[in-house]
Amino acid sequence: MRLPTSAVVIAFLLGFACLLPAQDNPAPPKAESKFSKVVKIEFPKDGYTFTLAEAAKGIKIEYKIVVEEDMKVIALLNPPSYREPAGPSGLHTSEQLSGKDQLYCLRDCGLRGAPEKVVHTLKKATYTHAFEWDGLNWTGPSDSNRPKGKPFPAGTYDLTVTMSGLLVTDKEKVPYKLTGTAKLVLK
Repeated sequence: MRLPTSAVVIAFLLGFACLLPAQDNPAPPKAESKFSKVVKIEFPKDGYTFTLAEAAKGIKIEYKIVVEEDMKVIALLNPPSYREPAGPSGLHTSEQLSGKDQLYCLRDCGLRGAPEKVVHTLKKATYTHAFEWDGLNWTGPSDSNRPKGKPFPAGTYDLTVTMSGLLVTDKEKVPYKLTGTAKLVLK
């Protein structure tokens, strides 16, 4: 028996929807903007520039998380990645280098259980986060020790840093998501 095309499409969409992360509550704009007014992702003013040889040897890419006032948060991992641990600020950041059909982002670090949702105080401070990169395309080792891909060619790429979680207020837990982007030049 052949299913009608519409039934196949609906089944596909329902299956895909099951893969999307569930959200605790939709974020009211007021609370979302409070987090983004108090927490900033800072990059060097002129972005980053490295030679292809430097990248091939391995480079450390640093950026800052600036927190302007103490607040209670539940730092969440950024699906689909379940890479631990959190960075120096206690926030889970996800870094991605992309552009010109190239991609580096540790999205698939293998299956793990979802972490506990622990409330902690994000203290007012400036935190230096960093990740190491060897100039290659890769989305993580997966459960099968997937090999790394080809080197990025010379060019300009986007570095995107994302963090998400729940801002804990006296009345509720409100989702937040903060993203920052900088340019990275390979020459």
